[in-house]
Amino acid sequence: MDSEGKLVVIELKRNKTPREVVAQLLDYGSWVRGLKDEQIASIFDDYLKKYKPDLIEKSLNEVFTERFPDIKEMPEPLNDGHRLIVVANELDNSTERIVQYLADEYGVNINALFFNFFREGEKEYLTRVWLIDPG
Repeated sequence: MDSEGKLVVIELKRNKTPREVVAQLLDYGSWVRGLKDEQIASIFDDYLKKYKPDLIEKSLNEVFTERFPDIKEMPEPLNDGHRLIVVANELDNSTERIVQYLADEYGVNINALFFNFFREGEKEYLTRVWLIDPG
């Protein structure tokens, strides 16, 4: 979830992505689009139980305002739009074209983030580059 209460769907891929990853991301987006506030809160509660049991007593609103300290209260309604992001170290040409096409021609809020990890001696570096400038 971003600071505006919009859900962000992130599809992580380790290697070069086949174009089918866009269909998978769109499928997730079509599911996320219909989520209501209560369902989002339930998913959040399930996540806490499974991965963050030490935070189980905190509400979604509490965690949200801790994550975004400049915002005093979570927006209502939640999920008034969503973003789709493929994260990979490389995209095949067709995937790149499809993402660009959906964003340009149909206004789909979709993007790709490329990353690479480098090690030089004791130092480690992580680089990132967006396919479409998110600004």
